Amino acid sequence: MRPGPALGAALVLVVAGAAAGQEPWWERPDARADARRALTLVRDVMTATERGDARPAAAALTDASWVVRLFAAVRLEALGLDRPTARLLRDAADPGRGAPEPGWDAVRKAREFAAALEVELGPPPEVSEGDALRIVCSVVTERLRTAPDAPGRKQRVLEGALALRAALGEAADRAWLASWLLAYVDPDACLADLRARGVAQAVAEDGAKVFAWYADNARFLYWHAADRRFLVDQEARAAKASSEEHRKRVPWPAGEGPDAPSRKGDQGGR
Repeated sequence: MRPGPALGAALVLVVAGAAAGQEPWWERPDARADARRALTLVRDVMTATERGDARPAAAALTDASWVVRLFAAVRLEALGLDRPTARLLRDAADPGRGAPEPGWDAVRKAREFAAALEVELGPPPEVSEGDALRIVCSVVTERLRTAPDAPGRKQRVLEGALALRAALGEAADRAWLASWLLAYVDPDACLADLRARGVAQAVAEDGAKVFAWYADNARFLYWHAADRRFLVDQEARAAKASSEEHRKRVPWPAGEGPDAPSRKGDQGGR
């Protein structure tokens, strides 16, 4: 059985909450707890699959976290799961969908594949918290850059990585996550607002200023297709309205907006 339909209503509530000045969803206690759990699962799946054991990855295909499901699908394909099945599993790992049922054909095939693999003997590799963070961000990056998601869904994908911040024990890892975030939002606007001379200064210590800037500006962002990143809609910010709301009333000027030519070429993907 295929996963359920996109949860469009949930995305509307997220935007409405941000517009009302409420705490961002990724900073709420339940999101933080889920992020910690997801990061632990990613470490476990990576450790097992590095030894050739695909069973934890196959088990994770029905996990509540779309990030965990997506990573599990990627690792299974790396171990040899056929591409059509892996593609179905990757597509099902969507922030707007619930977990697939265990009886879904793609999940069943993946579990049969995992059960048939031989597991290497020997000590498992060490996967640090920072390693797990970078693994998750690489998976999220791939989806941001290649999936034909609607802009609102892309932003939800991006924010799926931000929820990991609370799960990170090292300030250096939080700073790295902030620098990753700056590769997919408007770095010029952020650095100017923070009066920072560069990314290193902006993310100094633990990146807290960058995360706060994103929370304050999330509703003013729009996905710029050519640059493959989110930029600030300065007119919407001046009007104190979300970019989506503002552009319903005031169309983009010619040569500006989501489909405008690249400003500086593709600089995403740190």
